[in-house]
Amino acid sequence: MTAHAASRSQPGLAEALFSPKSVALIGASDTPTRPPGRPQAFMLRDGFEGKVYPINPRRDVVQGQRAYASLDDVPEVPEHVYILLNTGPAMEAARACFAKGVKVVTLLADGFAESGHEGAELQAQLMREARAAGTRILGPNCMGATNINIGFTCTTNATFHEQYPRGGSVSLISQSGGMLGSVMSRAARLGVRFAKTAAVGNEADLGVGEIGMILAEDPETDVILLFLETLREPDKIAAFANAAYAAGKPVLAFKLGRSSVGQQLAVAHTGALLSDDSLADAFFRDVGIMRVGMVEGLTEAVTLCRGRRPVPGRRRHVGVITTTGGGGASVCDQLALSGVDLVVPTMDTITEIRKTGIEVKQGPLTDLTLAGSPSHIVQPTLEAMANDPDCDMVLFAVGSSARSNPKLAAEPFIAANTGDVPLGVYTVPDAPEMLRLLIDNGVPAFRTPETCADAMRAFTRWQPPRVTAVAPLPAINEGVTLDEHASLEILAAAGVPTVPSHHIDTASLADLSLPFAYPVVAKVLSDKVPHKTDAGGVIVGIRDEAGLREAIQRIKTSVESYHPGVVVERILIEPMIDGLQEVLLGYRNDPQTGPVVTIAPGGVMVGLYDDKAVRLAPVDIETAREMVAEVKGFDPLRGARNLPKGDLEGLAQALVGLSNLALRTDVIVLEAEANPVIVARDRVVSVDALVQIAQTQGA
Repeated sequence: MTAHAASRSQPGLAEALFSPKSVALIGASDTPTRPPGRPQAFMLRDGFEGKVYPINPRRDVVQGQRAYASLDDVPEVPEHVYILLNTGPAMEAARACFAKGVKVVTLLADGFAESGHEGAELQAQLMREARAAGTRILGPNCMGATNINIGFTCTTNATFHEQYPRGGSVSLISQSGGMLGSVMSRAARLGVRFAKTAAVGNEADLGVGEIGMILAEDPETDVILLFLETLREPDKIAAFANAAYAAGKPVLAFKLGRSSVGQQLAVAHTGALLSDDSLADAFFRDVGIMRVGMVEGLTEAVTLCRGRRPVPGRRRHVGVITTTGGGGASVCDQLALSGVDLVVPTMDTITEIRKTGIEVKQGPLTDLTLAGSPSHIVQPTLEAMANDPDCDMVLFAVGSSARSNPKLAAEPFIAANTGDVPLGVYTVPDAPEMLRLLIDNGVPAFRTPETCADAMRAFTRWQPPRVTAVAPLPAINEGVTLDEHASLEILAAAGVPTVPSHHIDTASLADLSLPFAYPVVAKVLSDKVPHKTDAGGVIVGIRDEAGLREAIQRIKTSVESYHPGVVVERILIEPMIDGLQEVLLGYRNDPQTGPVVTIAPGGVMVGLYDDKAVRLAPVDIETAREMVAEVKGFDPLRGARNLPKGDLEGLAQALVGLSNLALRTDVIVLEAEANPVIVARDRVVSVDALVQIAQTQGA
């Protein structure tokens, strides 16, 4: 079942989750400031028009409303029940909800899967019973859901002690209840208004993907924000991201773990290169989600992307204007560090700006100086920069007037924010009033150079969805590592050019004739020795039969010493291949995101620098070319410093071939690596390969 189907397969789910006509609060407290008392207090304050049934067997009245001893005493079956009890009583309360046929149950209690093995078993039992009853679960370990526009603030989150205004169109899903409040409070300071929020807790049932699909279909939501700790059910997230794109709703994500060094064990170097975060980057990019690196960037990018769609192909280029040299330089510095492409205006643009009477210089920062602050100079300058053929977006760094005269300073930007070229404003001083004025009028505005650069980096790299479906890895038995000969055969069948090879049985060295000429390379051929060089299992530059015979004996002795218990029975012989540079092509079937492909400098350069390109697999030739272009370490192959150019088109074609392993149906390829791939002037050849395959459970 796809996520899109899942959101529509149960009539009334969206309404029961976000707009119920009735809600029961099991374990409601008469103290409004305590977590069990907050949902009722918030809904009373916010004017929720649905029926609220507080359930507390110890009280007749809770917060001025009639209380009920149990769910059986409530005069109707509530559409939504929030269970505010501890773990044990919460399970019993959930069973009462299942018996009544409640559509959605939210559980506050912890002590489930997040707490260890016993909690995971309890959560599994909860879900078995919920599915049997047809009840959907939000949580457990969950602070609840809200629909601010109707006063349905059914949450224990303390951030809602502050009353958020109605009329919002931004919705937020968070895997952290506490950070949901952080994002909301920061965004509210900028004047961003919210429609719906959901803290998903353990995501035992309803998760980011399915709730995201509901929001993609929600007429009151036009921007969707995600605060993520991990990628759960990426297939459903990909489906909702595609639906949101089709509906014209940008999706912005902040995900923890950018600095994590946690990597899954892997037999190939590819596994070490592909950290969880690089996989997440590839996932977000390919499903059309805009990823920011800072929480502030998540909130400040809302106005930037609202009502806009990602531009396919090249990155957007930013033209920067300022009236304060230092402030403008500071934001240019951050933009450049973030990898944002800055525009040097054409001389025609400079000439047009000079008509205002300001003698600006041509460069990546157009400095009007303090003399350029008046509106009659700022507005035509904005128009001239927006009309520059190389400019896709304009950023203006405003000086002291942003704070001293915010209304006047904001006027030219509000007036100019009508064209197809996006306009953004960075206020150099702390200028909250001007920020609110700009955002209230739909002008993207930023408080710091860092958050500005973060939001613009995300925006300029935002792409339409390239992948419409993600297939996470099914349950597998332990993988089987193939020897190099078998690995090369799999790569060759996929379309990766491979070196000719010949294998020799070490038990019979009488005939060492080869089907190709010397010099050659000799390698141990064994699936028990995946990293041959470390074991002394590779000897290069062998020039004759005598040298080959000696090399075979040296390899056998070295490998058997390095790997006690391993008997070297076969040696692989390949011709020496000369080239310009060594490259790594890697493929991995990740348990979360499904197949991914990567390219990076290979050989001894593997992993020395964070210089790689990663995408979900398979990729087409255009995407493969983009990936090749992203790797800075390939500059020599591009002819840098008059070096000979390599066959980069052949490299891109080989990458496409490797990525097509994702399409194989006869076997699951867990990992495949061609390293090194020798890139010459007119050809690309893989001279080493490592492949690991798996069968599904029960096979």
